[in-house]
Amino acid sequence: MVAKKGKKTVKKRKVPEKTKAVKTAHGKGCPECGSSNIRFDHSRGESVCENCGAVIGESMIDLTQEWRAFDEDQRSRRVRTGAALTPTKHDEGITTEIGKGRGELFKVSSKKRAQYYRLTKWHKRLIKSKDRNLSFAFSELQRLISYLHLSRAVHEKVAKL
Repeated sequence: MVAKKGKKTVKKRKVPEKTKAVKTAHGKGCPECGSSNIRFDHSRGESVCENCGAVIGESMIDLTQEWRAFDEDQRSRRVRTGAALTPTKHDEGITTEIGKGRGELFKVSSKKRAQYYRLTKWHKRLIKSKDRNLSFAFSELQRLISYLHLSRAVHEKVAKL
């Protein structure tokens, strides 16, 4: 439904029941009726005035988590981000690596173990020589930094060179 107020056109829409109350960006409420009864519709990504139905914000992204965690353990398991980028690794820490498989490897069937060994062998073969050389250089850099007891800041600056 569209209502005209002077020269300005305002889109109006019924608000679904499952919405979340939000504050508007300017904090004064609805620009049309002045109401502070604003709801965020997750399914549409819109802020809508409950009184007049004016759509205040469109194409909004809800950055909050869509899951609940009741303790720190649950929160840490549900995290979707990895480690931060770091110049101290040859690939800035964003590569995929197949681990050593110590301990857990003997708990799986021999078929799965053979598959694991085959995957690690191909993984090593597919790594480019440039990456292999950089990886070796960065591990040597790490060894020197540790031996000289230098700070992380120095390590990062040297790695950027």
